[in-house]
Amino acid sequence: MSVRFAVNRCCLPDRPLSDFVSLAKEVGAEAVEFRDGPQSADLYITTTDDIRARLKREGLEVAALVGLERFNDWSRNREREALQLASRAQALGARGIVLSPSEDTAEKWTDRELDRMLRLAISHLQPILEDHQLIGFIEPSGHPRSTLTRHLEAAEAVEEVANWRNFALCLDTFEFERGANDLVRPDRIGLVHVTGEEAIPLFDDEPQLISAPVSEFRNRPDDPGLINRLVAGGFSGDVSLELFNRKPEVVRDTAERIRRGVRNLMQAPRPIDFH
Repeated sequence: MSVRFAVNRCCLPDRPLSDFVSLAKEVGAEAVEFRDGPQSADLYITTTDDIRARLKREGLEVAALVGLERFNDWSRNREREALQLASRAQALGARGIVLSPSEDTAEKWTDRELDRMLRLAISHLQPILEDHQLIGFIEPSGHPRSTLTRHLEAAEAVEEVANWRNFALCLDTFEFERGANDLVRPDRIGLVHVTGEEAIPLFDDEPQLISAPVSEFRNRPDDPGLINRLVAGGFSGDVSLELFNRKPEVVRDTAERIRRGVRNLMQAPRPIDFH
C-alpha cells in the first residue's frame, strides 16, 4: 500500500458510531481506528460484524485496533489480552493492533532485562499475530518512565526475533515530540499517529510553526515535513488522526490539512535524501 489517511475513534468518542463514520467520510478518510477499552463502547454495544458491515457500506477499512498496553511486560494475563484483542481485530478486518510499552517505571529493570523482556514479548506475539493475519505495530513512547523509547531498540529486537514477520513500527507525533524520534527505519514504519500536530510540520508545504520546540530535526528552514521524510525513507501505511483536542472545528480543520497533504504527497512525491 502507499499512504492512506485514517481517523481514530478518539476524535469523536462520545457520539454514536454513525456520527463517527459520517465524520470519517466527511473529512475524506479511507480508514478508521478503534480503541479497545471502556472508552470505546462500539465494540461492546454492537457486534464486530455489524461494525465491519457498516464500514464496508461506506467504503472504509480498519487501520488498527488500539491497543495492547504493557506488551513488553509479558505474562499469562498479557497473553490472554493479546488473544482477545487479536480476535476482535481480525473480526473487524483490521490491518493490525498497536503495541504500547509499559510505562510503570523503566527503573524497575536494567537495560539487559528490558532487552530480554522485549524479545520475549515479540517471540510470544508473533505466532498470535500470524494466526490472526495481523500486524503488530510497536509504538515507542517518549514518556520519561517508558520502558521503550527508541525506534532503534524496537527495530533491532524485531529484526532479531521475528525478521519483521507480522511486525512494523508505529510513530506517534506526540511521542516524537517527547523524545521517541530516532527515525532510523522509516521503511519499517507502518502506522503514523498524528497526535501532537500543533508542534511539527507534517508536510513540506507547511511553514515552520512559531510554537514548535527547537530541535535539530525541525530547526533548519529547508527541513521538509515529517511525513515527506518518512515517505522518502520508505514509509508506506496509514496516517491516522488521533487528536487530544476534540473540538469539532479542530478535528475537521486538522483532518483537511492531513487529507490534502497525503493527496499532494501521493500525486507528486518529491525525492528527498532522508539521511
